[in-house]
Amino acid sequence: MFTNRSIGTQVVIVGGGITGLATAHRLIELSARQKFPLSITLLEASDRLGGVIQSTRQNGFIFEGGPDSFLTEKNFVASLAQRLGIQDELISTQEKFRRSFIVRHGKLTQVPKGFYLLAPTRPSSLISMPLVSFGGRMRMALEPFVPKRKSNEDESVASFVRRRFGSEALRRIAQPMIGGIYAGNTEELSVAATLPKFQKMEQEHGSILKSFLEKDAENGAQKEASGPRYSLFQSFRNGMETLVRALERKLPPDSIRKNTRVSKIHFSGGEWKIELQKVKSPPKNVILSPSRVILNDTSCECAKARVKDLALRVNSAKDLSSLDSSASPQNDIQEREVITSDWLCLALPAYEAAKLVSAQSPSLSSLLESIPYESAATVNLAYRSDELCGSRFTQMKEKGFGFVVPEIEKRKIIGCTFSSFKFADRAPENFVLFRVFLGGACAKSILGSNDESLRLSVLAELRELLGIKTSPEHCLIQRFPNSMPQYRVGHLERVMAIEEQLKTIPQLCLAGNAYRGIGIPDCVAQAEAVAEKIFKEISIGAGSEPAHKIMTNK
Repeated sequence: MFTNRSIGTQVVIVGGGITGLATAHRLIELSARQKFPLSITLLEASDRLGGVIQSTRQNGFIFEGGPDSFLTEKNFVASLAQRLGIQDELISTQEKFRRSFIVRHGKLTQVPKGFYLLAPTRPSSLISMPLVSFGGRMRMALEPFVPKRKSNEDESVASFVRRRFGSEALRRIAQPMIGGIYAGNTEELSVAATLPKFQKMEQEHGSILKSFLEKDAENGAQKEASGPRYSLFQSFRNGMETLVRALERKLPPDSIRKNTRVSKIHFSGGEWKIELQKVKSPPKNVILSPSRVILNDTSCECAKARVKDLALRVNSAKDLSSLDSSASPQNDIQEREVITSDWLCLALPAYEAAKLVSAQSPSLSSLLESIPYESAATVNLAYRSDELCGSRFTQMKEKGFGFVVPEIEKRKIIGCTFSSFKFADRAPENFVLFRVFLGGACAKSILGSNDESLRLSVLAELRELLGIKTSPEHCLIQRFPNSMPQYRVGHLERVMAIEEQLKTIPQLCLAGNAYRGIGIPDCVAQAEAVAEKIFKEISIGAGSEPAHKIMTNK
């Protein structure tokens, strides 16, 4: 049966990740400012909001499952934090550790200062750079003499780097740096969608190195960067989920419906009919320790009972193989319901949006389905500092924020963040916190392992790379299946085709990290632009002109 409609224009947002939350929040801001009534409903299939943003606070630790920071170069998150009243919670990376490493022949090698992603920002960075051979450095130094590409067609990141800096620079530097950010294969990733600034440098200056030299005086912070420009990264004192919780508090409680999956949508009679399924929540993730199981969320009695039962069977590390967090039972459907709405925003992964629009527009569904995704996992490991004594990690002359691993190293992990060095107060005194990354396009096979195999693989890698032989005090494994959209060659053209198809469907919007940016600032920017477009068309009564565009972050 249909639910009763409340007074005011109805807007339903499907997806409670950062994009859906920011869309709902901006609509409420605009509604209050203009004194124009809106009824907002945010639907989330799981029992929590935030999507891949998952911060776990326990025993003085802050375990980040998904993103642990955001780039301040785009000020959308900082602006949102100020409007939410949490600007005082913002923290920057620890200055004395602003350097990064790349694994070369099994050893951590520091990225030279003044090196940004795939290119040096000054010639001195190439003089004694141990990441590539002498011949590789000479090839990179010749970049200003490489003619710019005449074709306007998209090309892969690998093709772009190979053309301008050579194959060794691609294999040893660009692939782990850029492939790690997107969990993708640089032979497939689009340079136009992932590195538009570098593409623009080539077109406007004829050379990446020349462009950096011409802007040298303006980019003092960039000159000192080792790898990414870490001075431009920020987080929240109590973890990235601070942003999620602040957004949730700003929304009317009755506007949020968790454990509610959308199974079908249909537009008729000037409104959307949205079929819902009420679902049960699966058990929570657990923190694995060598001798105990600790529940993340102690408010869930059923999950507590399950973990208590499992804990009785955990007597040694080998018993933990039965605690595979990916093996949770499927959600049980309990109730069905249909609601109506004037406007609909799908803030979902592209493949989920594709399922919902398939009946309305098979061609749009096909385009959305063509955006591929990769899976990833993170493993947070907490060690006592005194138990790391004698390891290569403690003997490092300079600590940094972590390291990435080139594909040619043939390792099971793609990177590791030294979390307690990157941000202050991530671990209690006398503890060190690491966060290891697995999966992606180039290392996906390991994700088929159960949690205990995953844990043992990670420990073996840290033993070989950092000389850490002891077991961690805590280990939190979190999996993110099909969470990383892949911006492959031709991605922007695909997005424009999606936008064209959306023009044929009234009062429907798409937003999220599948389209024009995977970072949190990109998602916030898209969300707020979509909200402003919807509100403008509602407030001026232009319902015949659908808010059809996927908003950019310009």
